[in-house]
Amino acid sequence: VNQWQGATVDHPQFPIFSGRHAGEWDTCQTCHTQPASFEVFTCLTCHEHRRSEMDDEHDEVRGYVYESTACYSCHPDGEDDLR
Repeated sequence: VNQWQGATVDHPQFPIFSGRHAGEWDTCQTCHTQPASFEVFTCLTCHEHRRSEMDDEHDEVRGYVYESTACYSCHPDGEDDLR
């Protein structure tokens, strides 16, 4: 069943409702692109991060990978500064 009925929004440290993210999304599907798994998400469809620019910007970051889960692991609160 591909539905979000009964899902609850629980983003304790990621500012999905505030700051730069306030009013920027309409539905859960904006970020969670696979209805069968709430754990699957993407940051890259909304953010205009060209891979070549991000690769250059992160050239000194050990373990850097251009994918949303990697972005979130270093930027769990959505801020530019690494955590």
